Amino acid sequence: MVFQKPSDSVKSSKKTEIDLAVQSRFIDPVLLKRIKTSLSIPLPQADEFWRLQTISGKKIGQRGMLGLFKKKGINPEQLSLLRNQATQSPGNTKVSIQKLMEKHGKHPSLLMLNAICAYGMILNSSSSQGILQGLRHACHDAATSLLSDQISIFNCECFLKIYFAYLDRLKREQIKVFALIRHDAPLEGYKKKLVLAMQTCDQLKLDEPRIKTVFNHLKKKIKTSSFTTNITYFEISKAAQFFEQGRKKEEVGLGKADEMIAYIYSLSSSFSRLPLLEPLVDLILQQIPSNDLYLTLRKLSIISTRRLTRFKLAMIEGNVDTMRSLGKTIYRDNYGAIKKREGQTITQVFECDPYFNLAIIAELGQGLFEKKIYLQMIDHALEGLQTVISLDMSKKHIFTDAANTHTHKLNNLKYNSNEAEGDEGQ
Repeated sequence: MVFQKPSDSVKSSKKTEIDLAVQSRFIDPVLLKRIKTSLSIPLPQADEFWRLQTISGKKIGQRGMLGLFKKKGINPEQLSLLRNQATQSPGNTKVSIQKLMEKHGKHPSLLMLNAICAYGMILNSSSSQGILQGLRHACHDAATSLLSDQISIFNCECFLKIYFAYLDRLKREQIKVFALIRHDAPLEGYKKKLVLAMQTCDQLKLDEPRIKTVFNHLKKKIKTSSFTTNITYFEISKAAQFFEQGRKKEEVGLGKADEMIAYIYSLSSSFSRLPLLEPLVDLILQQIPSNDLYLTLRKLSIISTRRLTRFKLAMIEGNVDTMRSLGKTIYRDNYGAIKKREGQTITQVFECDPYFNLAIIAELGQGLFEKKIYLQMIDHALEGLQTVISLDMSKKHIFTDAANTHTHKLNNLKYNSNEAEGDEGQ
């Protein structure tokens, strides 16, 4: 991939914004609205609409709000009934939920149920524009509910269903709009933005199978009767405290402390792939201390996944400064983690992640760093991969195959880099 120089990128961006402002004066208002709708990707840094805020009115880390909610006239039985009705009869249930919200305010539980109802109603809509706008607001509401201490298997799956449905519909609309403007020379600026938006949409959709696999695995570990039970920030904090104190079998939330840490690690690893849920990941990480090595490795794994997601999005934009900065940070933190656990066997994903993250950055970082530094990164990554192969004690040695694949790629990159250097010297 050929990257723009940072100065060129800034100039290009400013010119594009000026061009778009001029083009907007002459474009058909209906088409302009469709273009702007097509650009509404769930990226908080790019669109203020997607910047989430909690609505609980309580400090994060305190006990959940269910007790407060019961005093207002809603009990768990009623919520359970509404949950069932929301999937079976969304239209009628939405009316009931709206009345409850008028009476009790925007409670996170009701907000999620409202989003589920909206999703169910939207599926029967004949208006493509109405579907997209409806999914957009439902996605925002469902994400806001999760952020507001409503993390449960049921709620997470509902959010993901809405989120990926929105991305699917958004991509369809992007393709239609691009077809309308592709031969219109005066709209070149919008065409470029739309191409980037389509590529970004594709990138965000790539993680759907992986995330679904994680949830299918989680559902085998958690009792079906607990799918609608929230894992609160308070419980996450308590589980982490017990874990750090060596009291890993203490009961908290959905299970023992070590089980809760495993659950929240799996959830957070999935959340970290979705830029929209960055505030949720931040709040979860705030509940987990960094004094225990195994908690620290889990946190690093989650943070690195998020940074790699940002890296790939910056790659689409051709933002070299962001890529280089993220690449250095990922390399530094993961290399540091490897040094802390030298000689220890590898049985868990979070234990081998630092080695694989080093390899991924070396694979993606060609052209970002000085030649000497880049070759050093490759060497460190190759050393790390050999460590994975020699210390892999996982069931069926599942990490060894991945390590061999990365090793093959890096050896090719190293060979090609040395060959290029040899050609330059002739």
